[in-house]
Amino acid sequence: MSKYKALFYREFIVSKKLILTQTIAMIGIMIFFWLIAMSMEFGNLKSAMFISYGSGAVDYIMNKEMKMLVMYFLGFIVAFGTTLIKLGDSANADINTNWRMYAFTLPVSSTEKALVELVLNILSVMISFVLSILNFAVLGGIYNIKVDFGFVVKIWSIFILAALIMNFFQKIIINRARTKKEAYLSNFSSIICWIVMIVAFIVKLKMPNSGSYYFNIDMDMLNIPEKYRLPADMVDYPIQEPVLVNLVEAVDLLGMLAFPLMILILMAGFFINRRMMERRYD
Repeated sequence: MSKYKALFYREFIVSKKLILTQTIAMIGIMIFFWLIAMSMEFGNLKSAMFISYGSGAVDYIMNKEMKMLVMYFLGFIVAFGTTLIKLGDSANADINTNWRMYAFTLPVSSTEKALVELVLNILSVMISFVLSILNFAVLGGIYNIKVDFGFVVKIWSIFILAALIMNFFQKIIINRARTKKEAYLSNFSSIICWIVMIVAFIVKLKMPNSGSYYFNIDMDMLNIPEKYRLPADMVDYPIQEPVLVNLVEAVDLLGMLAFPLMILILMAGFFINRRMMERRYD
């Protein structure tokens, strides 16, 4: 157990500045978004953002829907940003200090080192989840809107899955790098991963769609007072455009597969990292 404590402590010391900077920046962004939401609900932005259609009920509902869109927009910016928080990102520093060569002389196995990286990745994912859910809960409370956390988790899991895929390929390159120049190639792996994922997503959007979707704006979700409520058949919105339908289908599919794929990527990363960090430097 003492070896694991030492390894975790080393990762924290090496990455402390980056961890604190990323975390403080993310919390600062969240608080800034909360202030925007409070200004829209109670302050100066309330009048500036108000939309009027001449009907009290329609005005109330449309402004609530606009706030809901703003809530999800701001929330997913934070959800995406939290994927950048890494608790263990010392690989480049290891090359600069020649740590890996020195580590071969220590009584630490490749399994122990790879396990520490796995735990740090899992903790990073957990922190991202907590911050994302906290942000949505606060925004929903400010706007008095019930958040669809199922939808939130789907989008968040897609962001995390993309981050884990990029981290997977970066680690493979960095763990085999012997020089700084070779380590820098890991940055290109992120670009390549993004290109592949964006192309795949565009192909999905261009595919024939399976029909249409109906989105029901729930009056309870928006906390609409009884006097402003509209009949149920007036708040069903059919979406038949191929791009939008395919977008919904892609989110549903990826959201359903994201967690099993996360587990596979994390486990594959553990075994590959363990193999690459064996006591050899050929």
